[in-house]
Amino acid sequence: MSTSAPDGPLFRFNRDRNHVIDEVVERVTRDSIRRAWESPADGLDYLLNEAAYLEVDRLERLEETPKAELEFWRRIARSLGRASEEENAERLREIVTRFTHDIVGHFRPNVFRFATQVLPPSLSLVLGRKASNLWVDPAQLSSLRGSLRIEGEVGKLRRLAEVGTLVFVPTHASHLDSILVSWAIHESGLPAVIHGAQQNLFAHPLMSFFMDNLGAYKVNRRRRFRLYRRVLKTYSQVLLESGYHSLFFPSGKRSRSGRVEQNLKLGLLSTAIEAYAKNVVDARTNANIYVVPVTVNYSLVLEAKTLVTDELADESARRPIIEDDEFGDVRRIAAFAREMIAAPSPITIRFCTPMDVFGNAVDQDGQSIDAAGRRVDPERYLWEEGVPTENRERERAYTRQLAGSIAEAFLANNVIQPLHIVAFALVEHLRRQHPSWDLPRIVRFARGDTVARSVVEGETERVMRLLRRDHEEERLRLSRRSRSGSAAELVDEALQLFGVYHREPLAIAEGTQIRMLDLSLLYYYANRLRGYDLVRRMRAVPGGY
Repeated sequence: MSTSAPDGPLFRFNRDRNHVIDEVVERVTRDSIRRAWESPADGLDYLLNEAAYLEVDRLERLEETPKAELEFWRRIARSLGRASEEENAERLREIVTRFTHDIVGHFRPNVFRFATQVLPPSLSLVLGRKASNLWVDPAQLSSLRGSLRIEGEVGKLRRLAEVGTLVFVPTHASHLDSILVSWAIHESGLPAVIHGAQQNLFAHPLMSFFMDNLGAYKVNRRRRFRLYRRVLKTYSQVLLESGYHSLFFPSGKRSRSGRVEQNLKLGLLSTAIEAYAKNVVDARTNANIYVVPVTVNYSLVLEAKTLVTDELADESARRPIIEDDEFGDVRRIAAFAREMIAAPSPITIRFCTPMDVFGNAVDQDGQSIDAAGRRVDPERYLWEEGVPTENRERERAYTRQLAGSIAEAFLANNVIQPLHIVAFALVEHLRRQHPSWDLPRIVRFARGDTVARSVVEGETERVMRLLRRDHEEERLRLSRRSRSGSAAELVDEALQLFGVYHREPLAIAEGTQIRMLDLSLLYYYANRLRGYDLVRRMRAVPGGY
């Protein structure tokens, strides 16, 4: 039974919205002018020319070019060669204001309450359940809650939300992640969060209304120039300084290989440290900012086929942004959802141990604890000659340190499902059968290979032994069925899931044999076990690989 989520700071966002926008515009404008004075390479003419050139190029490539916006950027580009520094400063403020308004969303309390009441039964309706009306039916909620499992120290997070600001940083496999994590936050009685979302999601017919009115802000990954990134980061920082609990994906995009992300992007992540430093320097109350890694764990992934196809494509054919995937097809979402509610292993949202912005674990009172178990004062990380200061170079180093701690938490809280174990066993068996083949060749030419079920069960058993030891040592998490099931039971569950949702089965049973069909997807799901050095460790076991 969920605890009713408190309103939290987000319910005052509309009151603060104009102030937040003004603060972002003022900071970015002032900071950019300061940088231009300090370094000719950061001059306003270079900064504005970069933005104008890349925006004109981007807009001209669109199938339907927004003429007014294109003309705006052409006008900026034409004026730069003859503009004075004062005129460049005016154009800078104009562009920063334009970007800020484009990024900042809205929050409607009535839409939030409507969504939290309607979403669960609506999902049940999509999943094939009957609903007599749109309001909450306890039986429907029971079915939904049985398909979504929430784990972690939720009570501690509720306490930390009262004494500081929470930043949720989840793994990212699917566009469904933000919906499911937000739902888990609400179900856990935690305050609502502002979250960053790719701009293309706002074009989704159903998502756009809710995202634009539930505090989501737009992240346009096609804008790859410095000025836009400054506006985006400054907005995130101002939100955190103002006490708004936030959520963003530190990987920046969905994992296309299926692996748990380890190379995290530092841009938005750095805003947590910079906001904390400013809070401390300004002696603000409730200055603490707590980072909460979250793992989103599926057996099947909605967009897996599109993602892994792009991962395995030639580098020149890979797309920086994928927009035409299964998330845009309501029928695919419905098919996925129906299978997930019937699946033997639930989708698991796991809240990891919260940490301070330097990667130290924190206790229930928000006190930082170092690796030796000692309490530490995080403000001391900011001291220079006994006084807390802001220092961007130092804070960049701390951001890398924080990213490392989050990546470790992702691996330690990765929930392994039976499907992942059996897929890994099959893929590694294929690699040993074709030792001279690289991965693309295996995926292309080993289709249709068969392996005796007894061999698959033996391979699965050996993988299980190592994983269960890792689970006991808290190097990873096994789902309940992965912990308790026999190798035969895990193979049965995997074969069941191999044959549902995806347009073609990954593998099928043929008497005493298992035939492998979609090797790209087997590779994708097997990759959830990468990062634990399993292959080398298996080879080190007598009678192993």
